[in-house]
Amino acid sequence: NTAILRGAGIFESFDAGVTWTRIPSTATPAWYFVNRLGFQVGNPMTMLAATGSGIWRSVDGGQTWSQRTTDRALDLQCHPTDPLRAVAGRADGRAQWTTDGGLSWNTVQLSATATRVELAYARSKLEKAGLSKAEVRHGDIYSLALAGGVADAVGMRSGSPFYHFKS
Repeated sequence: NTAILRGAGIFESFDAGVTWTRIPSTATPAWYFVNRLGFQVGNPMTMLAATGSGIWRSVDGGQTWSQRTTDRALDLQCHPTDPLRAVAGRADGRAQWTTDGGLSWNTVQLSATATRVELAYARSKLEKAGLSKAEVRHGDIYSLALAGGVADAVGMRSGSPFYHFKS
């Protein structure tokens, strides 16, 4: 998409948003496209960032970062009750998840033609992450159950299952 405006990293405010300052560690080309930020439940100093250069992790409120993946991440959601779990969506039909607070990431291919994967945890069953991916011609909805490090996904199109895998 050539209509995307380039960003300038992550900014922080200490006066309720009256003034903003760029965090120096994000003043590099790797931070031109920050798509989502996630904060670990119970510890807001631990952050995850989905960026055009991959997923990044900070344990000091964003002052320093370590790059955890290198593929473009468009979406990221931290688990609402478990600080070690998070899910991320990429631009290539893949979803990712972590069970160690973002130190390492597992990847699952949902579709070879997807252009975006978006995620949300199901409030009724927090062991499941719902994924909705938009494709060029249509959208599909997946249910992704993450148990014991194993992903089990079922896709739906027009109310009928069409995709099932374990990885």
